[in-house]
Amino acid sequence: MTAKRTGTPLSKKALSALVGDLRQVASVRRFLLSDGSEAGIETLAFSTGGGLDFWVTAGRGMDIATLSWRGIQLAWQSPAGFRLPPATAGTGDRTFNRAFGGFLNTCGFEHIRQPAEGNPLHGSAPFTPARLNSYGEDWNTAEPLLYCEGELVVWAFGGGGHRLHRRIEAPIGGSTLRIVDAVEVIGPDPAPIMALYHFNLGYPLHQEGTEISLDGVVVTGPLPRHEPAPAQSTLHTASPGRAVCRVDGGGATIAFHWSTDTLPWLQLWRDLRPGCGVLSVEPCSIARSEDGRSTSTPCIEPGRPVRFEIEVILADAVHARTPVTFNDRENCSRSLRGLRMWPRVAIATRATLRLAATIVGRVKVWRASSHGSIWNGGSRNGSSRRTPRPSKSLVLRVTRTRP
Repeated sequence: MTAKRTGTPLSKKALSALVGDLRQVASVRRFLLSDGSEAGIETLAFSTGGGLDFWVTAGRGMDIATLSWRGIQLAWQSPAGFRLPPATAGTGDRTFNRAFGGFLNTCGFEHIRQPAEGNPLHGSAPFTPARLNSYGEDWNTAEPLLYCEGELVVWAFGGGGHRLHRRIEAPIGGSTLRIVDAVEVIGPDPAPIMALYHFNLGYPLHQEGTEISLDGVVVTGPLPRHEPAPAQSTLHTASPGRAVCRVDGGGATIAFHWSTDTLPWLQLWRDLRPGCGVLSVEPCSIARSEDGRSTSTPCIEPGRPVRFEIEVILADAVHARTPVTFNDRENCSRSLRGLRMWPRVAIATRATLRLAATIVGRVKVWRASSHGSIWNGGSRNGSSRRTPRPSKSLVLRVTRTRP
């Protein structure tokens, strides 16, 4: 039994000898948000110990609010925060937009996409508070992991509804999280089950040059830094079996893996206007017509669950892009911290320093040879000139200071 740590894997027993509590290594902690419109939202903080940290908001549909990789936040967040939308919904209703934000918003299950036939934008499921059944750290499995489980119900008397059972797990010491959902119809009559997983990415994962590929083929990008208007969403057919959507951006690469048995489509959408900066990756269960509405889907018998599985894998960026800096001129110490993350920047900086040292050294040698009295005691006109002694090496040293 080992945890996937950098370097030599350590067993639970070996780790227990090194720490007072294994939650120092990896943990799931439960707390309540308390500020403003977020007050009262039940939240779980996952820390895998492998560079991946994220929040699961049980009070908002067991969705994922924040997600960071090696300390860099990648999830898009709206000015509204992680709030609950108004409890009213009806024909043409767009309450989804009033709470939209965070890494994942789960959409469905009676409807997805644009309002139609009395259904609100993206259905009734988004942001429904869930009942948290269990959570914690499990060190006693072949693959030690963090986990949580819960369920939510969307239902109206006389109209039926749906029940979602969700399990989220993340291997301890790893860079992966898995979402396993089972959705079933509740009520006396069959009904459709539609699902769209609205993953929302922000800066610095999105920046100039970011590319999105599906099953190895680039379908979007390279993207500009800004665009004047929201882009029209695009729909792509995933390869049979298992699909892989990869976003290669600044600071990290994120890959989404899912079964196309129940999620055969990928929808992409973005709004890169200044002050917005959201890029959405949306595996979904049904296609879309030309007017933006969902196509028809067969009804499912009550009590017969449909399973959806998505795996999210984080990794360091393959290609170094512009590093994240706070104030390049006024706070050099923060910028220099990026040298370890951005090898090409570090190499370029060291090359520049060596070039500067070479130029300054050569200037000194030239001045010495032109004015022999400066270094070798000869006259200024060069008489009695001896061979000049080698100049002392010029050393430029960058001292890293604490902020």
